[in-house]
Amino acid sequence: MKEHKFQTGQFVQFTARILKATAARRYQIVRLMPTENSVNLYRIRSVEDGHERMAKEGDLAA
Repeated sequence: MKEHKFQTGQFVQFTARILKATAARRYQIVRLMPTENSVNLYRIRSVEDGHERMAKEGDLAA
């Protein structure tokens, strides 16, 4: 099991390919989720509108 790169409460940019047409958005890490298929997962919340989503570690940047 890999250690998570980001910690709860940390602010990150969500840079998933689906958002390439728009600017990367700022999110806060809400919860560290279990690793799935050797990929760390996170529950993140948008700073702009409070929307929550799941994100893979590779889709986040500090």
